[in-house]
Amino acid sequence: MHAMREPRQEMDEFNAATARYESSMYGLASIDGLAGILHMQQDSYAGGHQGGQFWYGILGGLMRLPASVEHLWRDMEIDQRTTDAVVRQGTRTILDDQSRCGGCIGRR
Repeated sequence: MHAMREPRQEMDEFNAATARYESSMYGLASIDGLAGILHMQQDSYAGGHQGGQFWYGILGGLMRLPASVEHLWRDMEIDQRTTDAVVRQGTRTILDDQSRCGGCIGRR
């Protein structure tokens, strides 16, 4: 899950899939689950991922080269405000994960 939609996936389907993914990651009660959640959240701040943009895969991306180049460019231009927001959300997520699983991360 990289905070992007499958081709032709509606936003409500995307949001439901995102919620299921997050729930499944929390259900792992492990560092791997936490890493999955943080990865998804961090990706969602990247300019090329914001707003649930479509992902067409590597081959599909090559066939849409101008859009792929724009995607990569937007991913690289993250300002300090966005960086700070990512850190704040990550901090909240780590603390939330700790409260959900009672410190289980260190046991796996």
